[in-house]
Amino acid sequence: MNRIRGGTTAPARTDLPQSHAAQLLIETAVRLEAETPFVVLAERDLDAAYDAAAEQVLAGVPSAVSAQARSCAAAALPRVRYELLETAGEYALRLRAVAGEL
Repeated sequence: MNRIRGGTTAPARTDLPQSHAAQLLIETAVRLEAETPFVVLAERDLDAAYDAAAEQVLAGVPSAVSAQARSCAAAALPRVRYELLETAGEYALRLRAVAGEL
C-alpha cells in the first residue's frame, strides 16, 4: 500500500498511443459516420469502410504489423445487429467503444 497516496494501484495512463488495430476500428467508424450514418448498415458498406480504413491506417507499416493489426481488429469487430436494423452511425459508436478497449 502506498502510504503517501493511500491507493494500491496507479491510475490508468491515457497518454499512450493507440494500437494499429484500434486506429483501424476508429477510422472505420469515421468513414461509416461520414458516408451514411442514418442508413441501415449493410455488410458491403462495412466491408468497404473497413478496407478503405485499413488502406489508410496501415499504409507504410510492415506486412507483419499490418497482418497482426487486421487480425486483432477483425476479432474485435462487434456483430452487426441486422435484426434491429442498426444504422452505420449506431455501429460506429460501438466500434469506438471497442477500439477504446484495445
